[in-house]
Amino acid sequence: MNRKILITGARGFLGSTLMLVLPKFGYEPIEFEGDIRDAESVQRQLSGHAPLWVIHTAAKIDVGWCEKNQEEATSVNIEGTRSIVKATQSVGASVLFVSTTSVFSGEGGNYREEDPVNPRNHYSRTKVEGERIVREGKGTVVRLTLLGTHPSGVRGKNFFEWIAASAEENKDLQLFNDQFVNQISNWSAADFFAKILQLPQPEATLHLGSRDVLSKADIAKMILNRYPNYQGTLEAVSVDSVGDGLYRPKQMWLNTEKAASLFGAMPRTEEELQKIWNSH
Repeated sequence: MNRKILITGARGFLGSTLMLVLPKFGYEPIEFEGDIRDAESVQRQLSGHAPLWVIHTAAKIDVGWCEKNQEEATSVNIEGTRSIVKATQSVGASVLFVSTTSVFSGEGGNYREEDPVNPRNHYSRTKVEGERIVREGKGTVVRLTLLGTHPSGVRGKNFFEWIAASAEENKDLQLFNDQFVNQISNWSAADFFAKILQLPQPEATLHLGSRDVLSKADIAKMILNRYPNYQGTLEAVSVDSVGDGLYRPKQMWLNTEKAASLFGAMPRTEEELQKIWNSH
């Protein structure tokens, strides 16, 4: 029985977690090597490995970078995804595409899988187009916002890592008390991805997230509780207090009822933080 899972972005935050977690479910994760924009290279690897699934995590995700480098962001996030989907179809594999909460405007929250998207920046627009390409290829789109640290211990720039680094360096923090999310740890996300692969009829689109909705400031406070010697200050402010003209969504949380109906109750943020601490 074929248990091969090819992973793009296998050394990244989520990809490296999948490389560790999938074997526990009996799968054989394989690292995609090379540039996803090179269609011939993609085809060679898909033909050579003949995987059951490709989990496509590779992407340009820095919003500011994507805005300044739109052509390259489009090339990676859209054309790279098109290369992956085309090659998977040729070998009879399926694609699981990692997408983002920010395909929505962030004005309403509680977004369901079927709700209309409304991207507000170039990064989000590339993810919307990537989703379309994957669905046309009969693949599965998973939207989520991740929380955690890289399994290797390498310190990155995501929300959790920024708060942890600031705590260790006693830096003052200013966090939004009216920007709401339901983030999920990289460890739980990888577990759910493995379960999605096991579904007899995978969903076209699925939302993952914690079952509680918290502000960024509240999550930061929970993280800082692990740093009793923190000497800095945490100031909770409104998104509206930042007068730089950039659009900042307030309601970036997903409805996860469909995932809960498939897999049981989604975890709480407190449980997710504990998983992250336990992984260190």
